[in-house]
Amino acid sequence: MTYEEAKAYLEEVSHSGIVLGLDTMQELLKRIGNPQEKLKFVHIAGTNGKGSALAFISTILQCAGYTVGRYASPRVFNYEEFVQVNGENIAREAFCRYVKQIQSAILSMETEGMQRPTLFEVETAIGFLYFVEMECDVVVLECGMGGRDDATNVVENVLCNVLTPIGMDHTGFLGDTLEEITEVKAGIIKNRAPVCVGRQQKRARLVIEKVCGRMGCPLIMTDDTRLHVYDEMEYAEDGAAMIHFDYKYLTDMRIRLIGRYQVDNACLAIEAAKALDDWGLDISTEQIREGLAKTTWPGRFDTISMNPRIIVDGAHNPHGMRQLKESLEYYFPGNHLIGIMGVLADKAYDEECEMMAPLFDRMFTITPPSNPRALEAEKLAEVMGTFHNDVTACESIEAAVDAALKTANKDDSIIIFGSLSYIGEACRIVKKAVSGK
Repeated sequence: MTYEEAKAYLEEVSHSGIVLGLDTMQELLKRIGNPQEKLKFVHIAGTNGKGSALAFISTILQCAGYTVGRYASPRVFNYEEFVQVNGENIAREAFCRYVKQIQSAILSMETEGMQRPTLFEVETAIGFLYFVEMECDVVVLECGMGGRDDATNVVENVLCNVLTPIGMDHTGFLGDTLEEITEVKAGIIKNRAPVCVGRQQKRARLVIEKVCGRMGCPLIMTDDTRLHVYDEMEYAEDGAAMIHFDYKYLTDMRIRLIGRYQVDNACLAIEAAKALDDWGLDISTEQIREGLAKTTWPGRFDTISMNPRIIVDGAHNPHGMRQLKESLEYYFPGNHLIGIMGVLADKAYDEECEMMAPLFDRMFTITPPSNPRALEAEKLAEVMGTFHNDVTACESIEAAVDAALKTANKDDSIIIFGSLSYIGEACRIVKKAVSGK
């Protein structure tokens, strides 16, 4: 099977849409040898911060000498980045081999009248097969949607459960209240493994506490009262901006992910690393320090140009937008900001527009390309226009970037934000526009 044939088959599989539940996933895995049973996991669920927490935790583990698998979505730059080992994408040869193996399993399932797996289920199975082949010591596994009925929740050998902040998201699938959504996301809690939990609203925290008690899992919460963030920005030897902070017994910690919310994700990763060390892995304080300082996570409050300053951020729901807003207010008080925004139609974009509009001098809207869920730029501009008096709908990302660059003065900053599905393409367009090539 060639790479083109593999991608074409997965495109066909994608028509299955979103189907929650574990039965089909368990049947598929049984037919390919249950690779997940040969692996150990750190399992992450939540609404925002899952990818950043995954990046921090897996980099710490790698600095501690472990071979670490990463499974994360959505992708930003390359299709294969959803499966990585020690930061390297799955090899295309292995990808094609596994798609062919899984295709055979699916054909046998369909012949027997069983439901075809979804694309996410197939991709998760690809990850498990690759992680076994690469002899991963630990796999850091991100839920796709929810937790309890998510395809990733077939795993049993869980060393640590991690819950990032939970908010209102995917209400059509997960529930209509914060309590209902939290109960679903907390469905990953199992195996009497420690549960490390980031900052939560009180209603969510109470649900998590009940689930931990029911499952006999120790609960470890991050502690804001023992966090101190230094106001002065620092810079690494390669010129990267870094946040300097102390947390509990760890002093002089630094991270390259400079969104203010990233400090919370780093503290959650510290708690997870400490829990893993207590439960049998060997992770030192210095390895935690090194891992935090080395962690990168493209597309999250990521400065991709300095002349002019251009920042991209995949804030794709109200909770993420609020975090982006806080970071912009902290780093650029009184600065002139120009926004480029593209979102998906099934998000709370009206609430997001009202929240973000006051920050910007001028707004450009785009339609995220090649995404059937994309909200049209004209509709987004219409909604944004109820909160802002200078909004332009653009026919493409290129047109929006070109217009923003022509509008920006040397001291202005351009912020490209919204759906992660277009951030990678936006980065490529910006690089070409700024370099002139």
